[in-house]
Amino acid sequence: MPVPYIERTTARFSAQGFPPYKWSQNDDVPLTKMTKPLKDANIAVVSSSGVYLPDQEAFNPVRDDMTFREIPLNIAQKDVLISHNNYDHTDAEKDVNCVIPVNALKQLQQDGEIGSVNEPIMTFMGRVMARTAFIKEMAPWLHKKFVDEKVDAVLLIPV
Repeated sequence: MPVPYIERTTARFSAQGFPPYKWSQNDDVPLTKMTKPLKDANIAVVSSSGVYLPDQEAFNPVRDDMTFREIPLNIAQKDVLISHNNYDHTDAEKDVNCVIPVNALKQLQQDGEIGSVNEPIMTFMGRVMARTAFIKEMAPWLHKKFVDEKVDAVLLIPV
């Protein structure tokens, strides 16, 4: 069953007193074809869950935190902290797989379906409204990091 995300988000923002949100429309998506099979690929993971570790600074939960946190693939549930006020993270606080499917990723790697999961997993606090800064600062920084780490594909997990 489809989730009416745009309608729900619009209503939630309006209820919080924000002006109407201007949704992005991307008519030209710069996708790159895979150069190798998934079974040989190094897959990076990016989650907008706001997950961070006890020894890391919390995200600014209000909006426009333009930073990332590095999360190990073998994160222990007891170390999962979430700084994000725009979704109910009750379930993710019990099982991080709700927002970063680490068990499934490990299983895919073990089964030979993907070559490897790039570490660390990258998280950020969604609700970045500063689109220009996101496009001109956050995305290029992450792109360079992944190029340097020889990443073949990225799994983006919007929360």
